[in-house]
Amino acid sequence: MTELVLLTLVVSPVTAYAFAKLLNIFANKLEHYYDALKENEFECLLVTAMTTEFMVMITMEDDKVYVGWVYQISDPAKAERKYFSIIPVMTGFRNERREVEFTTYYNDLYQLTNDELAHLNINHFAVVLPVQRLVSCRLFDADAYSRFERARLVESTPANLSSPLSL
Repeated sequence: MTELVLLTLVVSPVTAYAFAKLLNIFANKLEHYYDALKENEFECLLVTAMTTEFMVMITMEDDKVYVGWVYQISDPAKAERKYFSIIPVMTGFRNERREVEFTTYYNDLYQLTNDELAHLNINHFAVVLPVQRLVSCRLFDADAYSRFERARLVESTPANLSSPLSL
């Protein structure tokens, strides 16, 4: 019995020390990661999009616009972000008035991955975007966007015409 007590007295502090060291390593990594997020609004936005399952709307230098789900991001605590990837839902461009015009809708294509394009999965459609060419990025909610667009179209309709969107 005395041997067991002695063994416990020797092993317990060593085990506790090793366990505490492991926890500190993990906690320090998380703390460093969250510190990196606090200092960079873009990083916060990407993590928010991923954790809340919101899409993002991204405008690039060449006026290309992407709306999609954030797919992959790297650890901002390790290095400055150079790229990130999304799974696009819609793509288009900004016209000369800087309004977004969507030209490609991917949902129908993704539906085909179950049948005609069974050799593909959604991961095959990931788009890698360079951060240095990004002009703007924001969270995107399809319902809010469609309501906003409907309201904008109604406001720009001449008074003597009725909008088919208000029917």
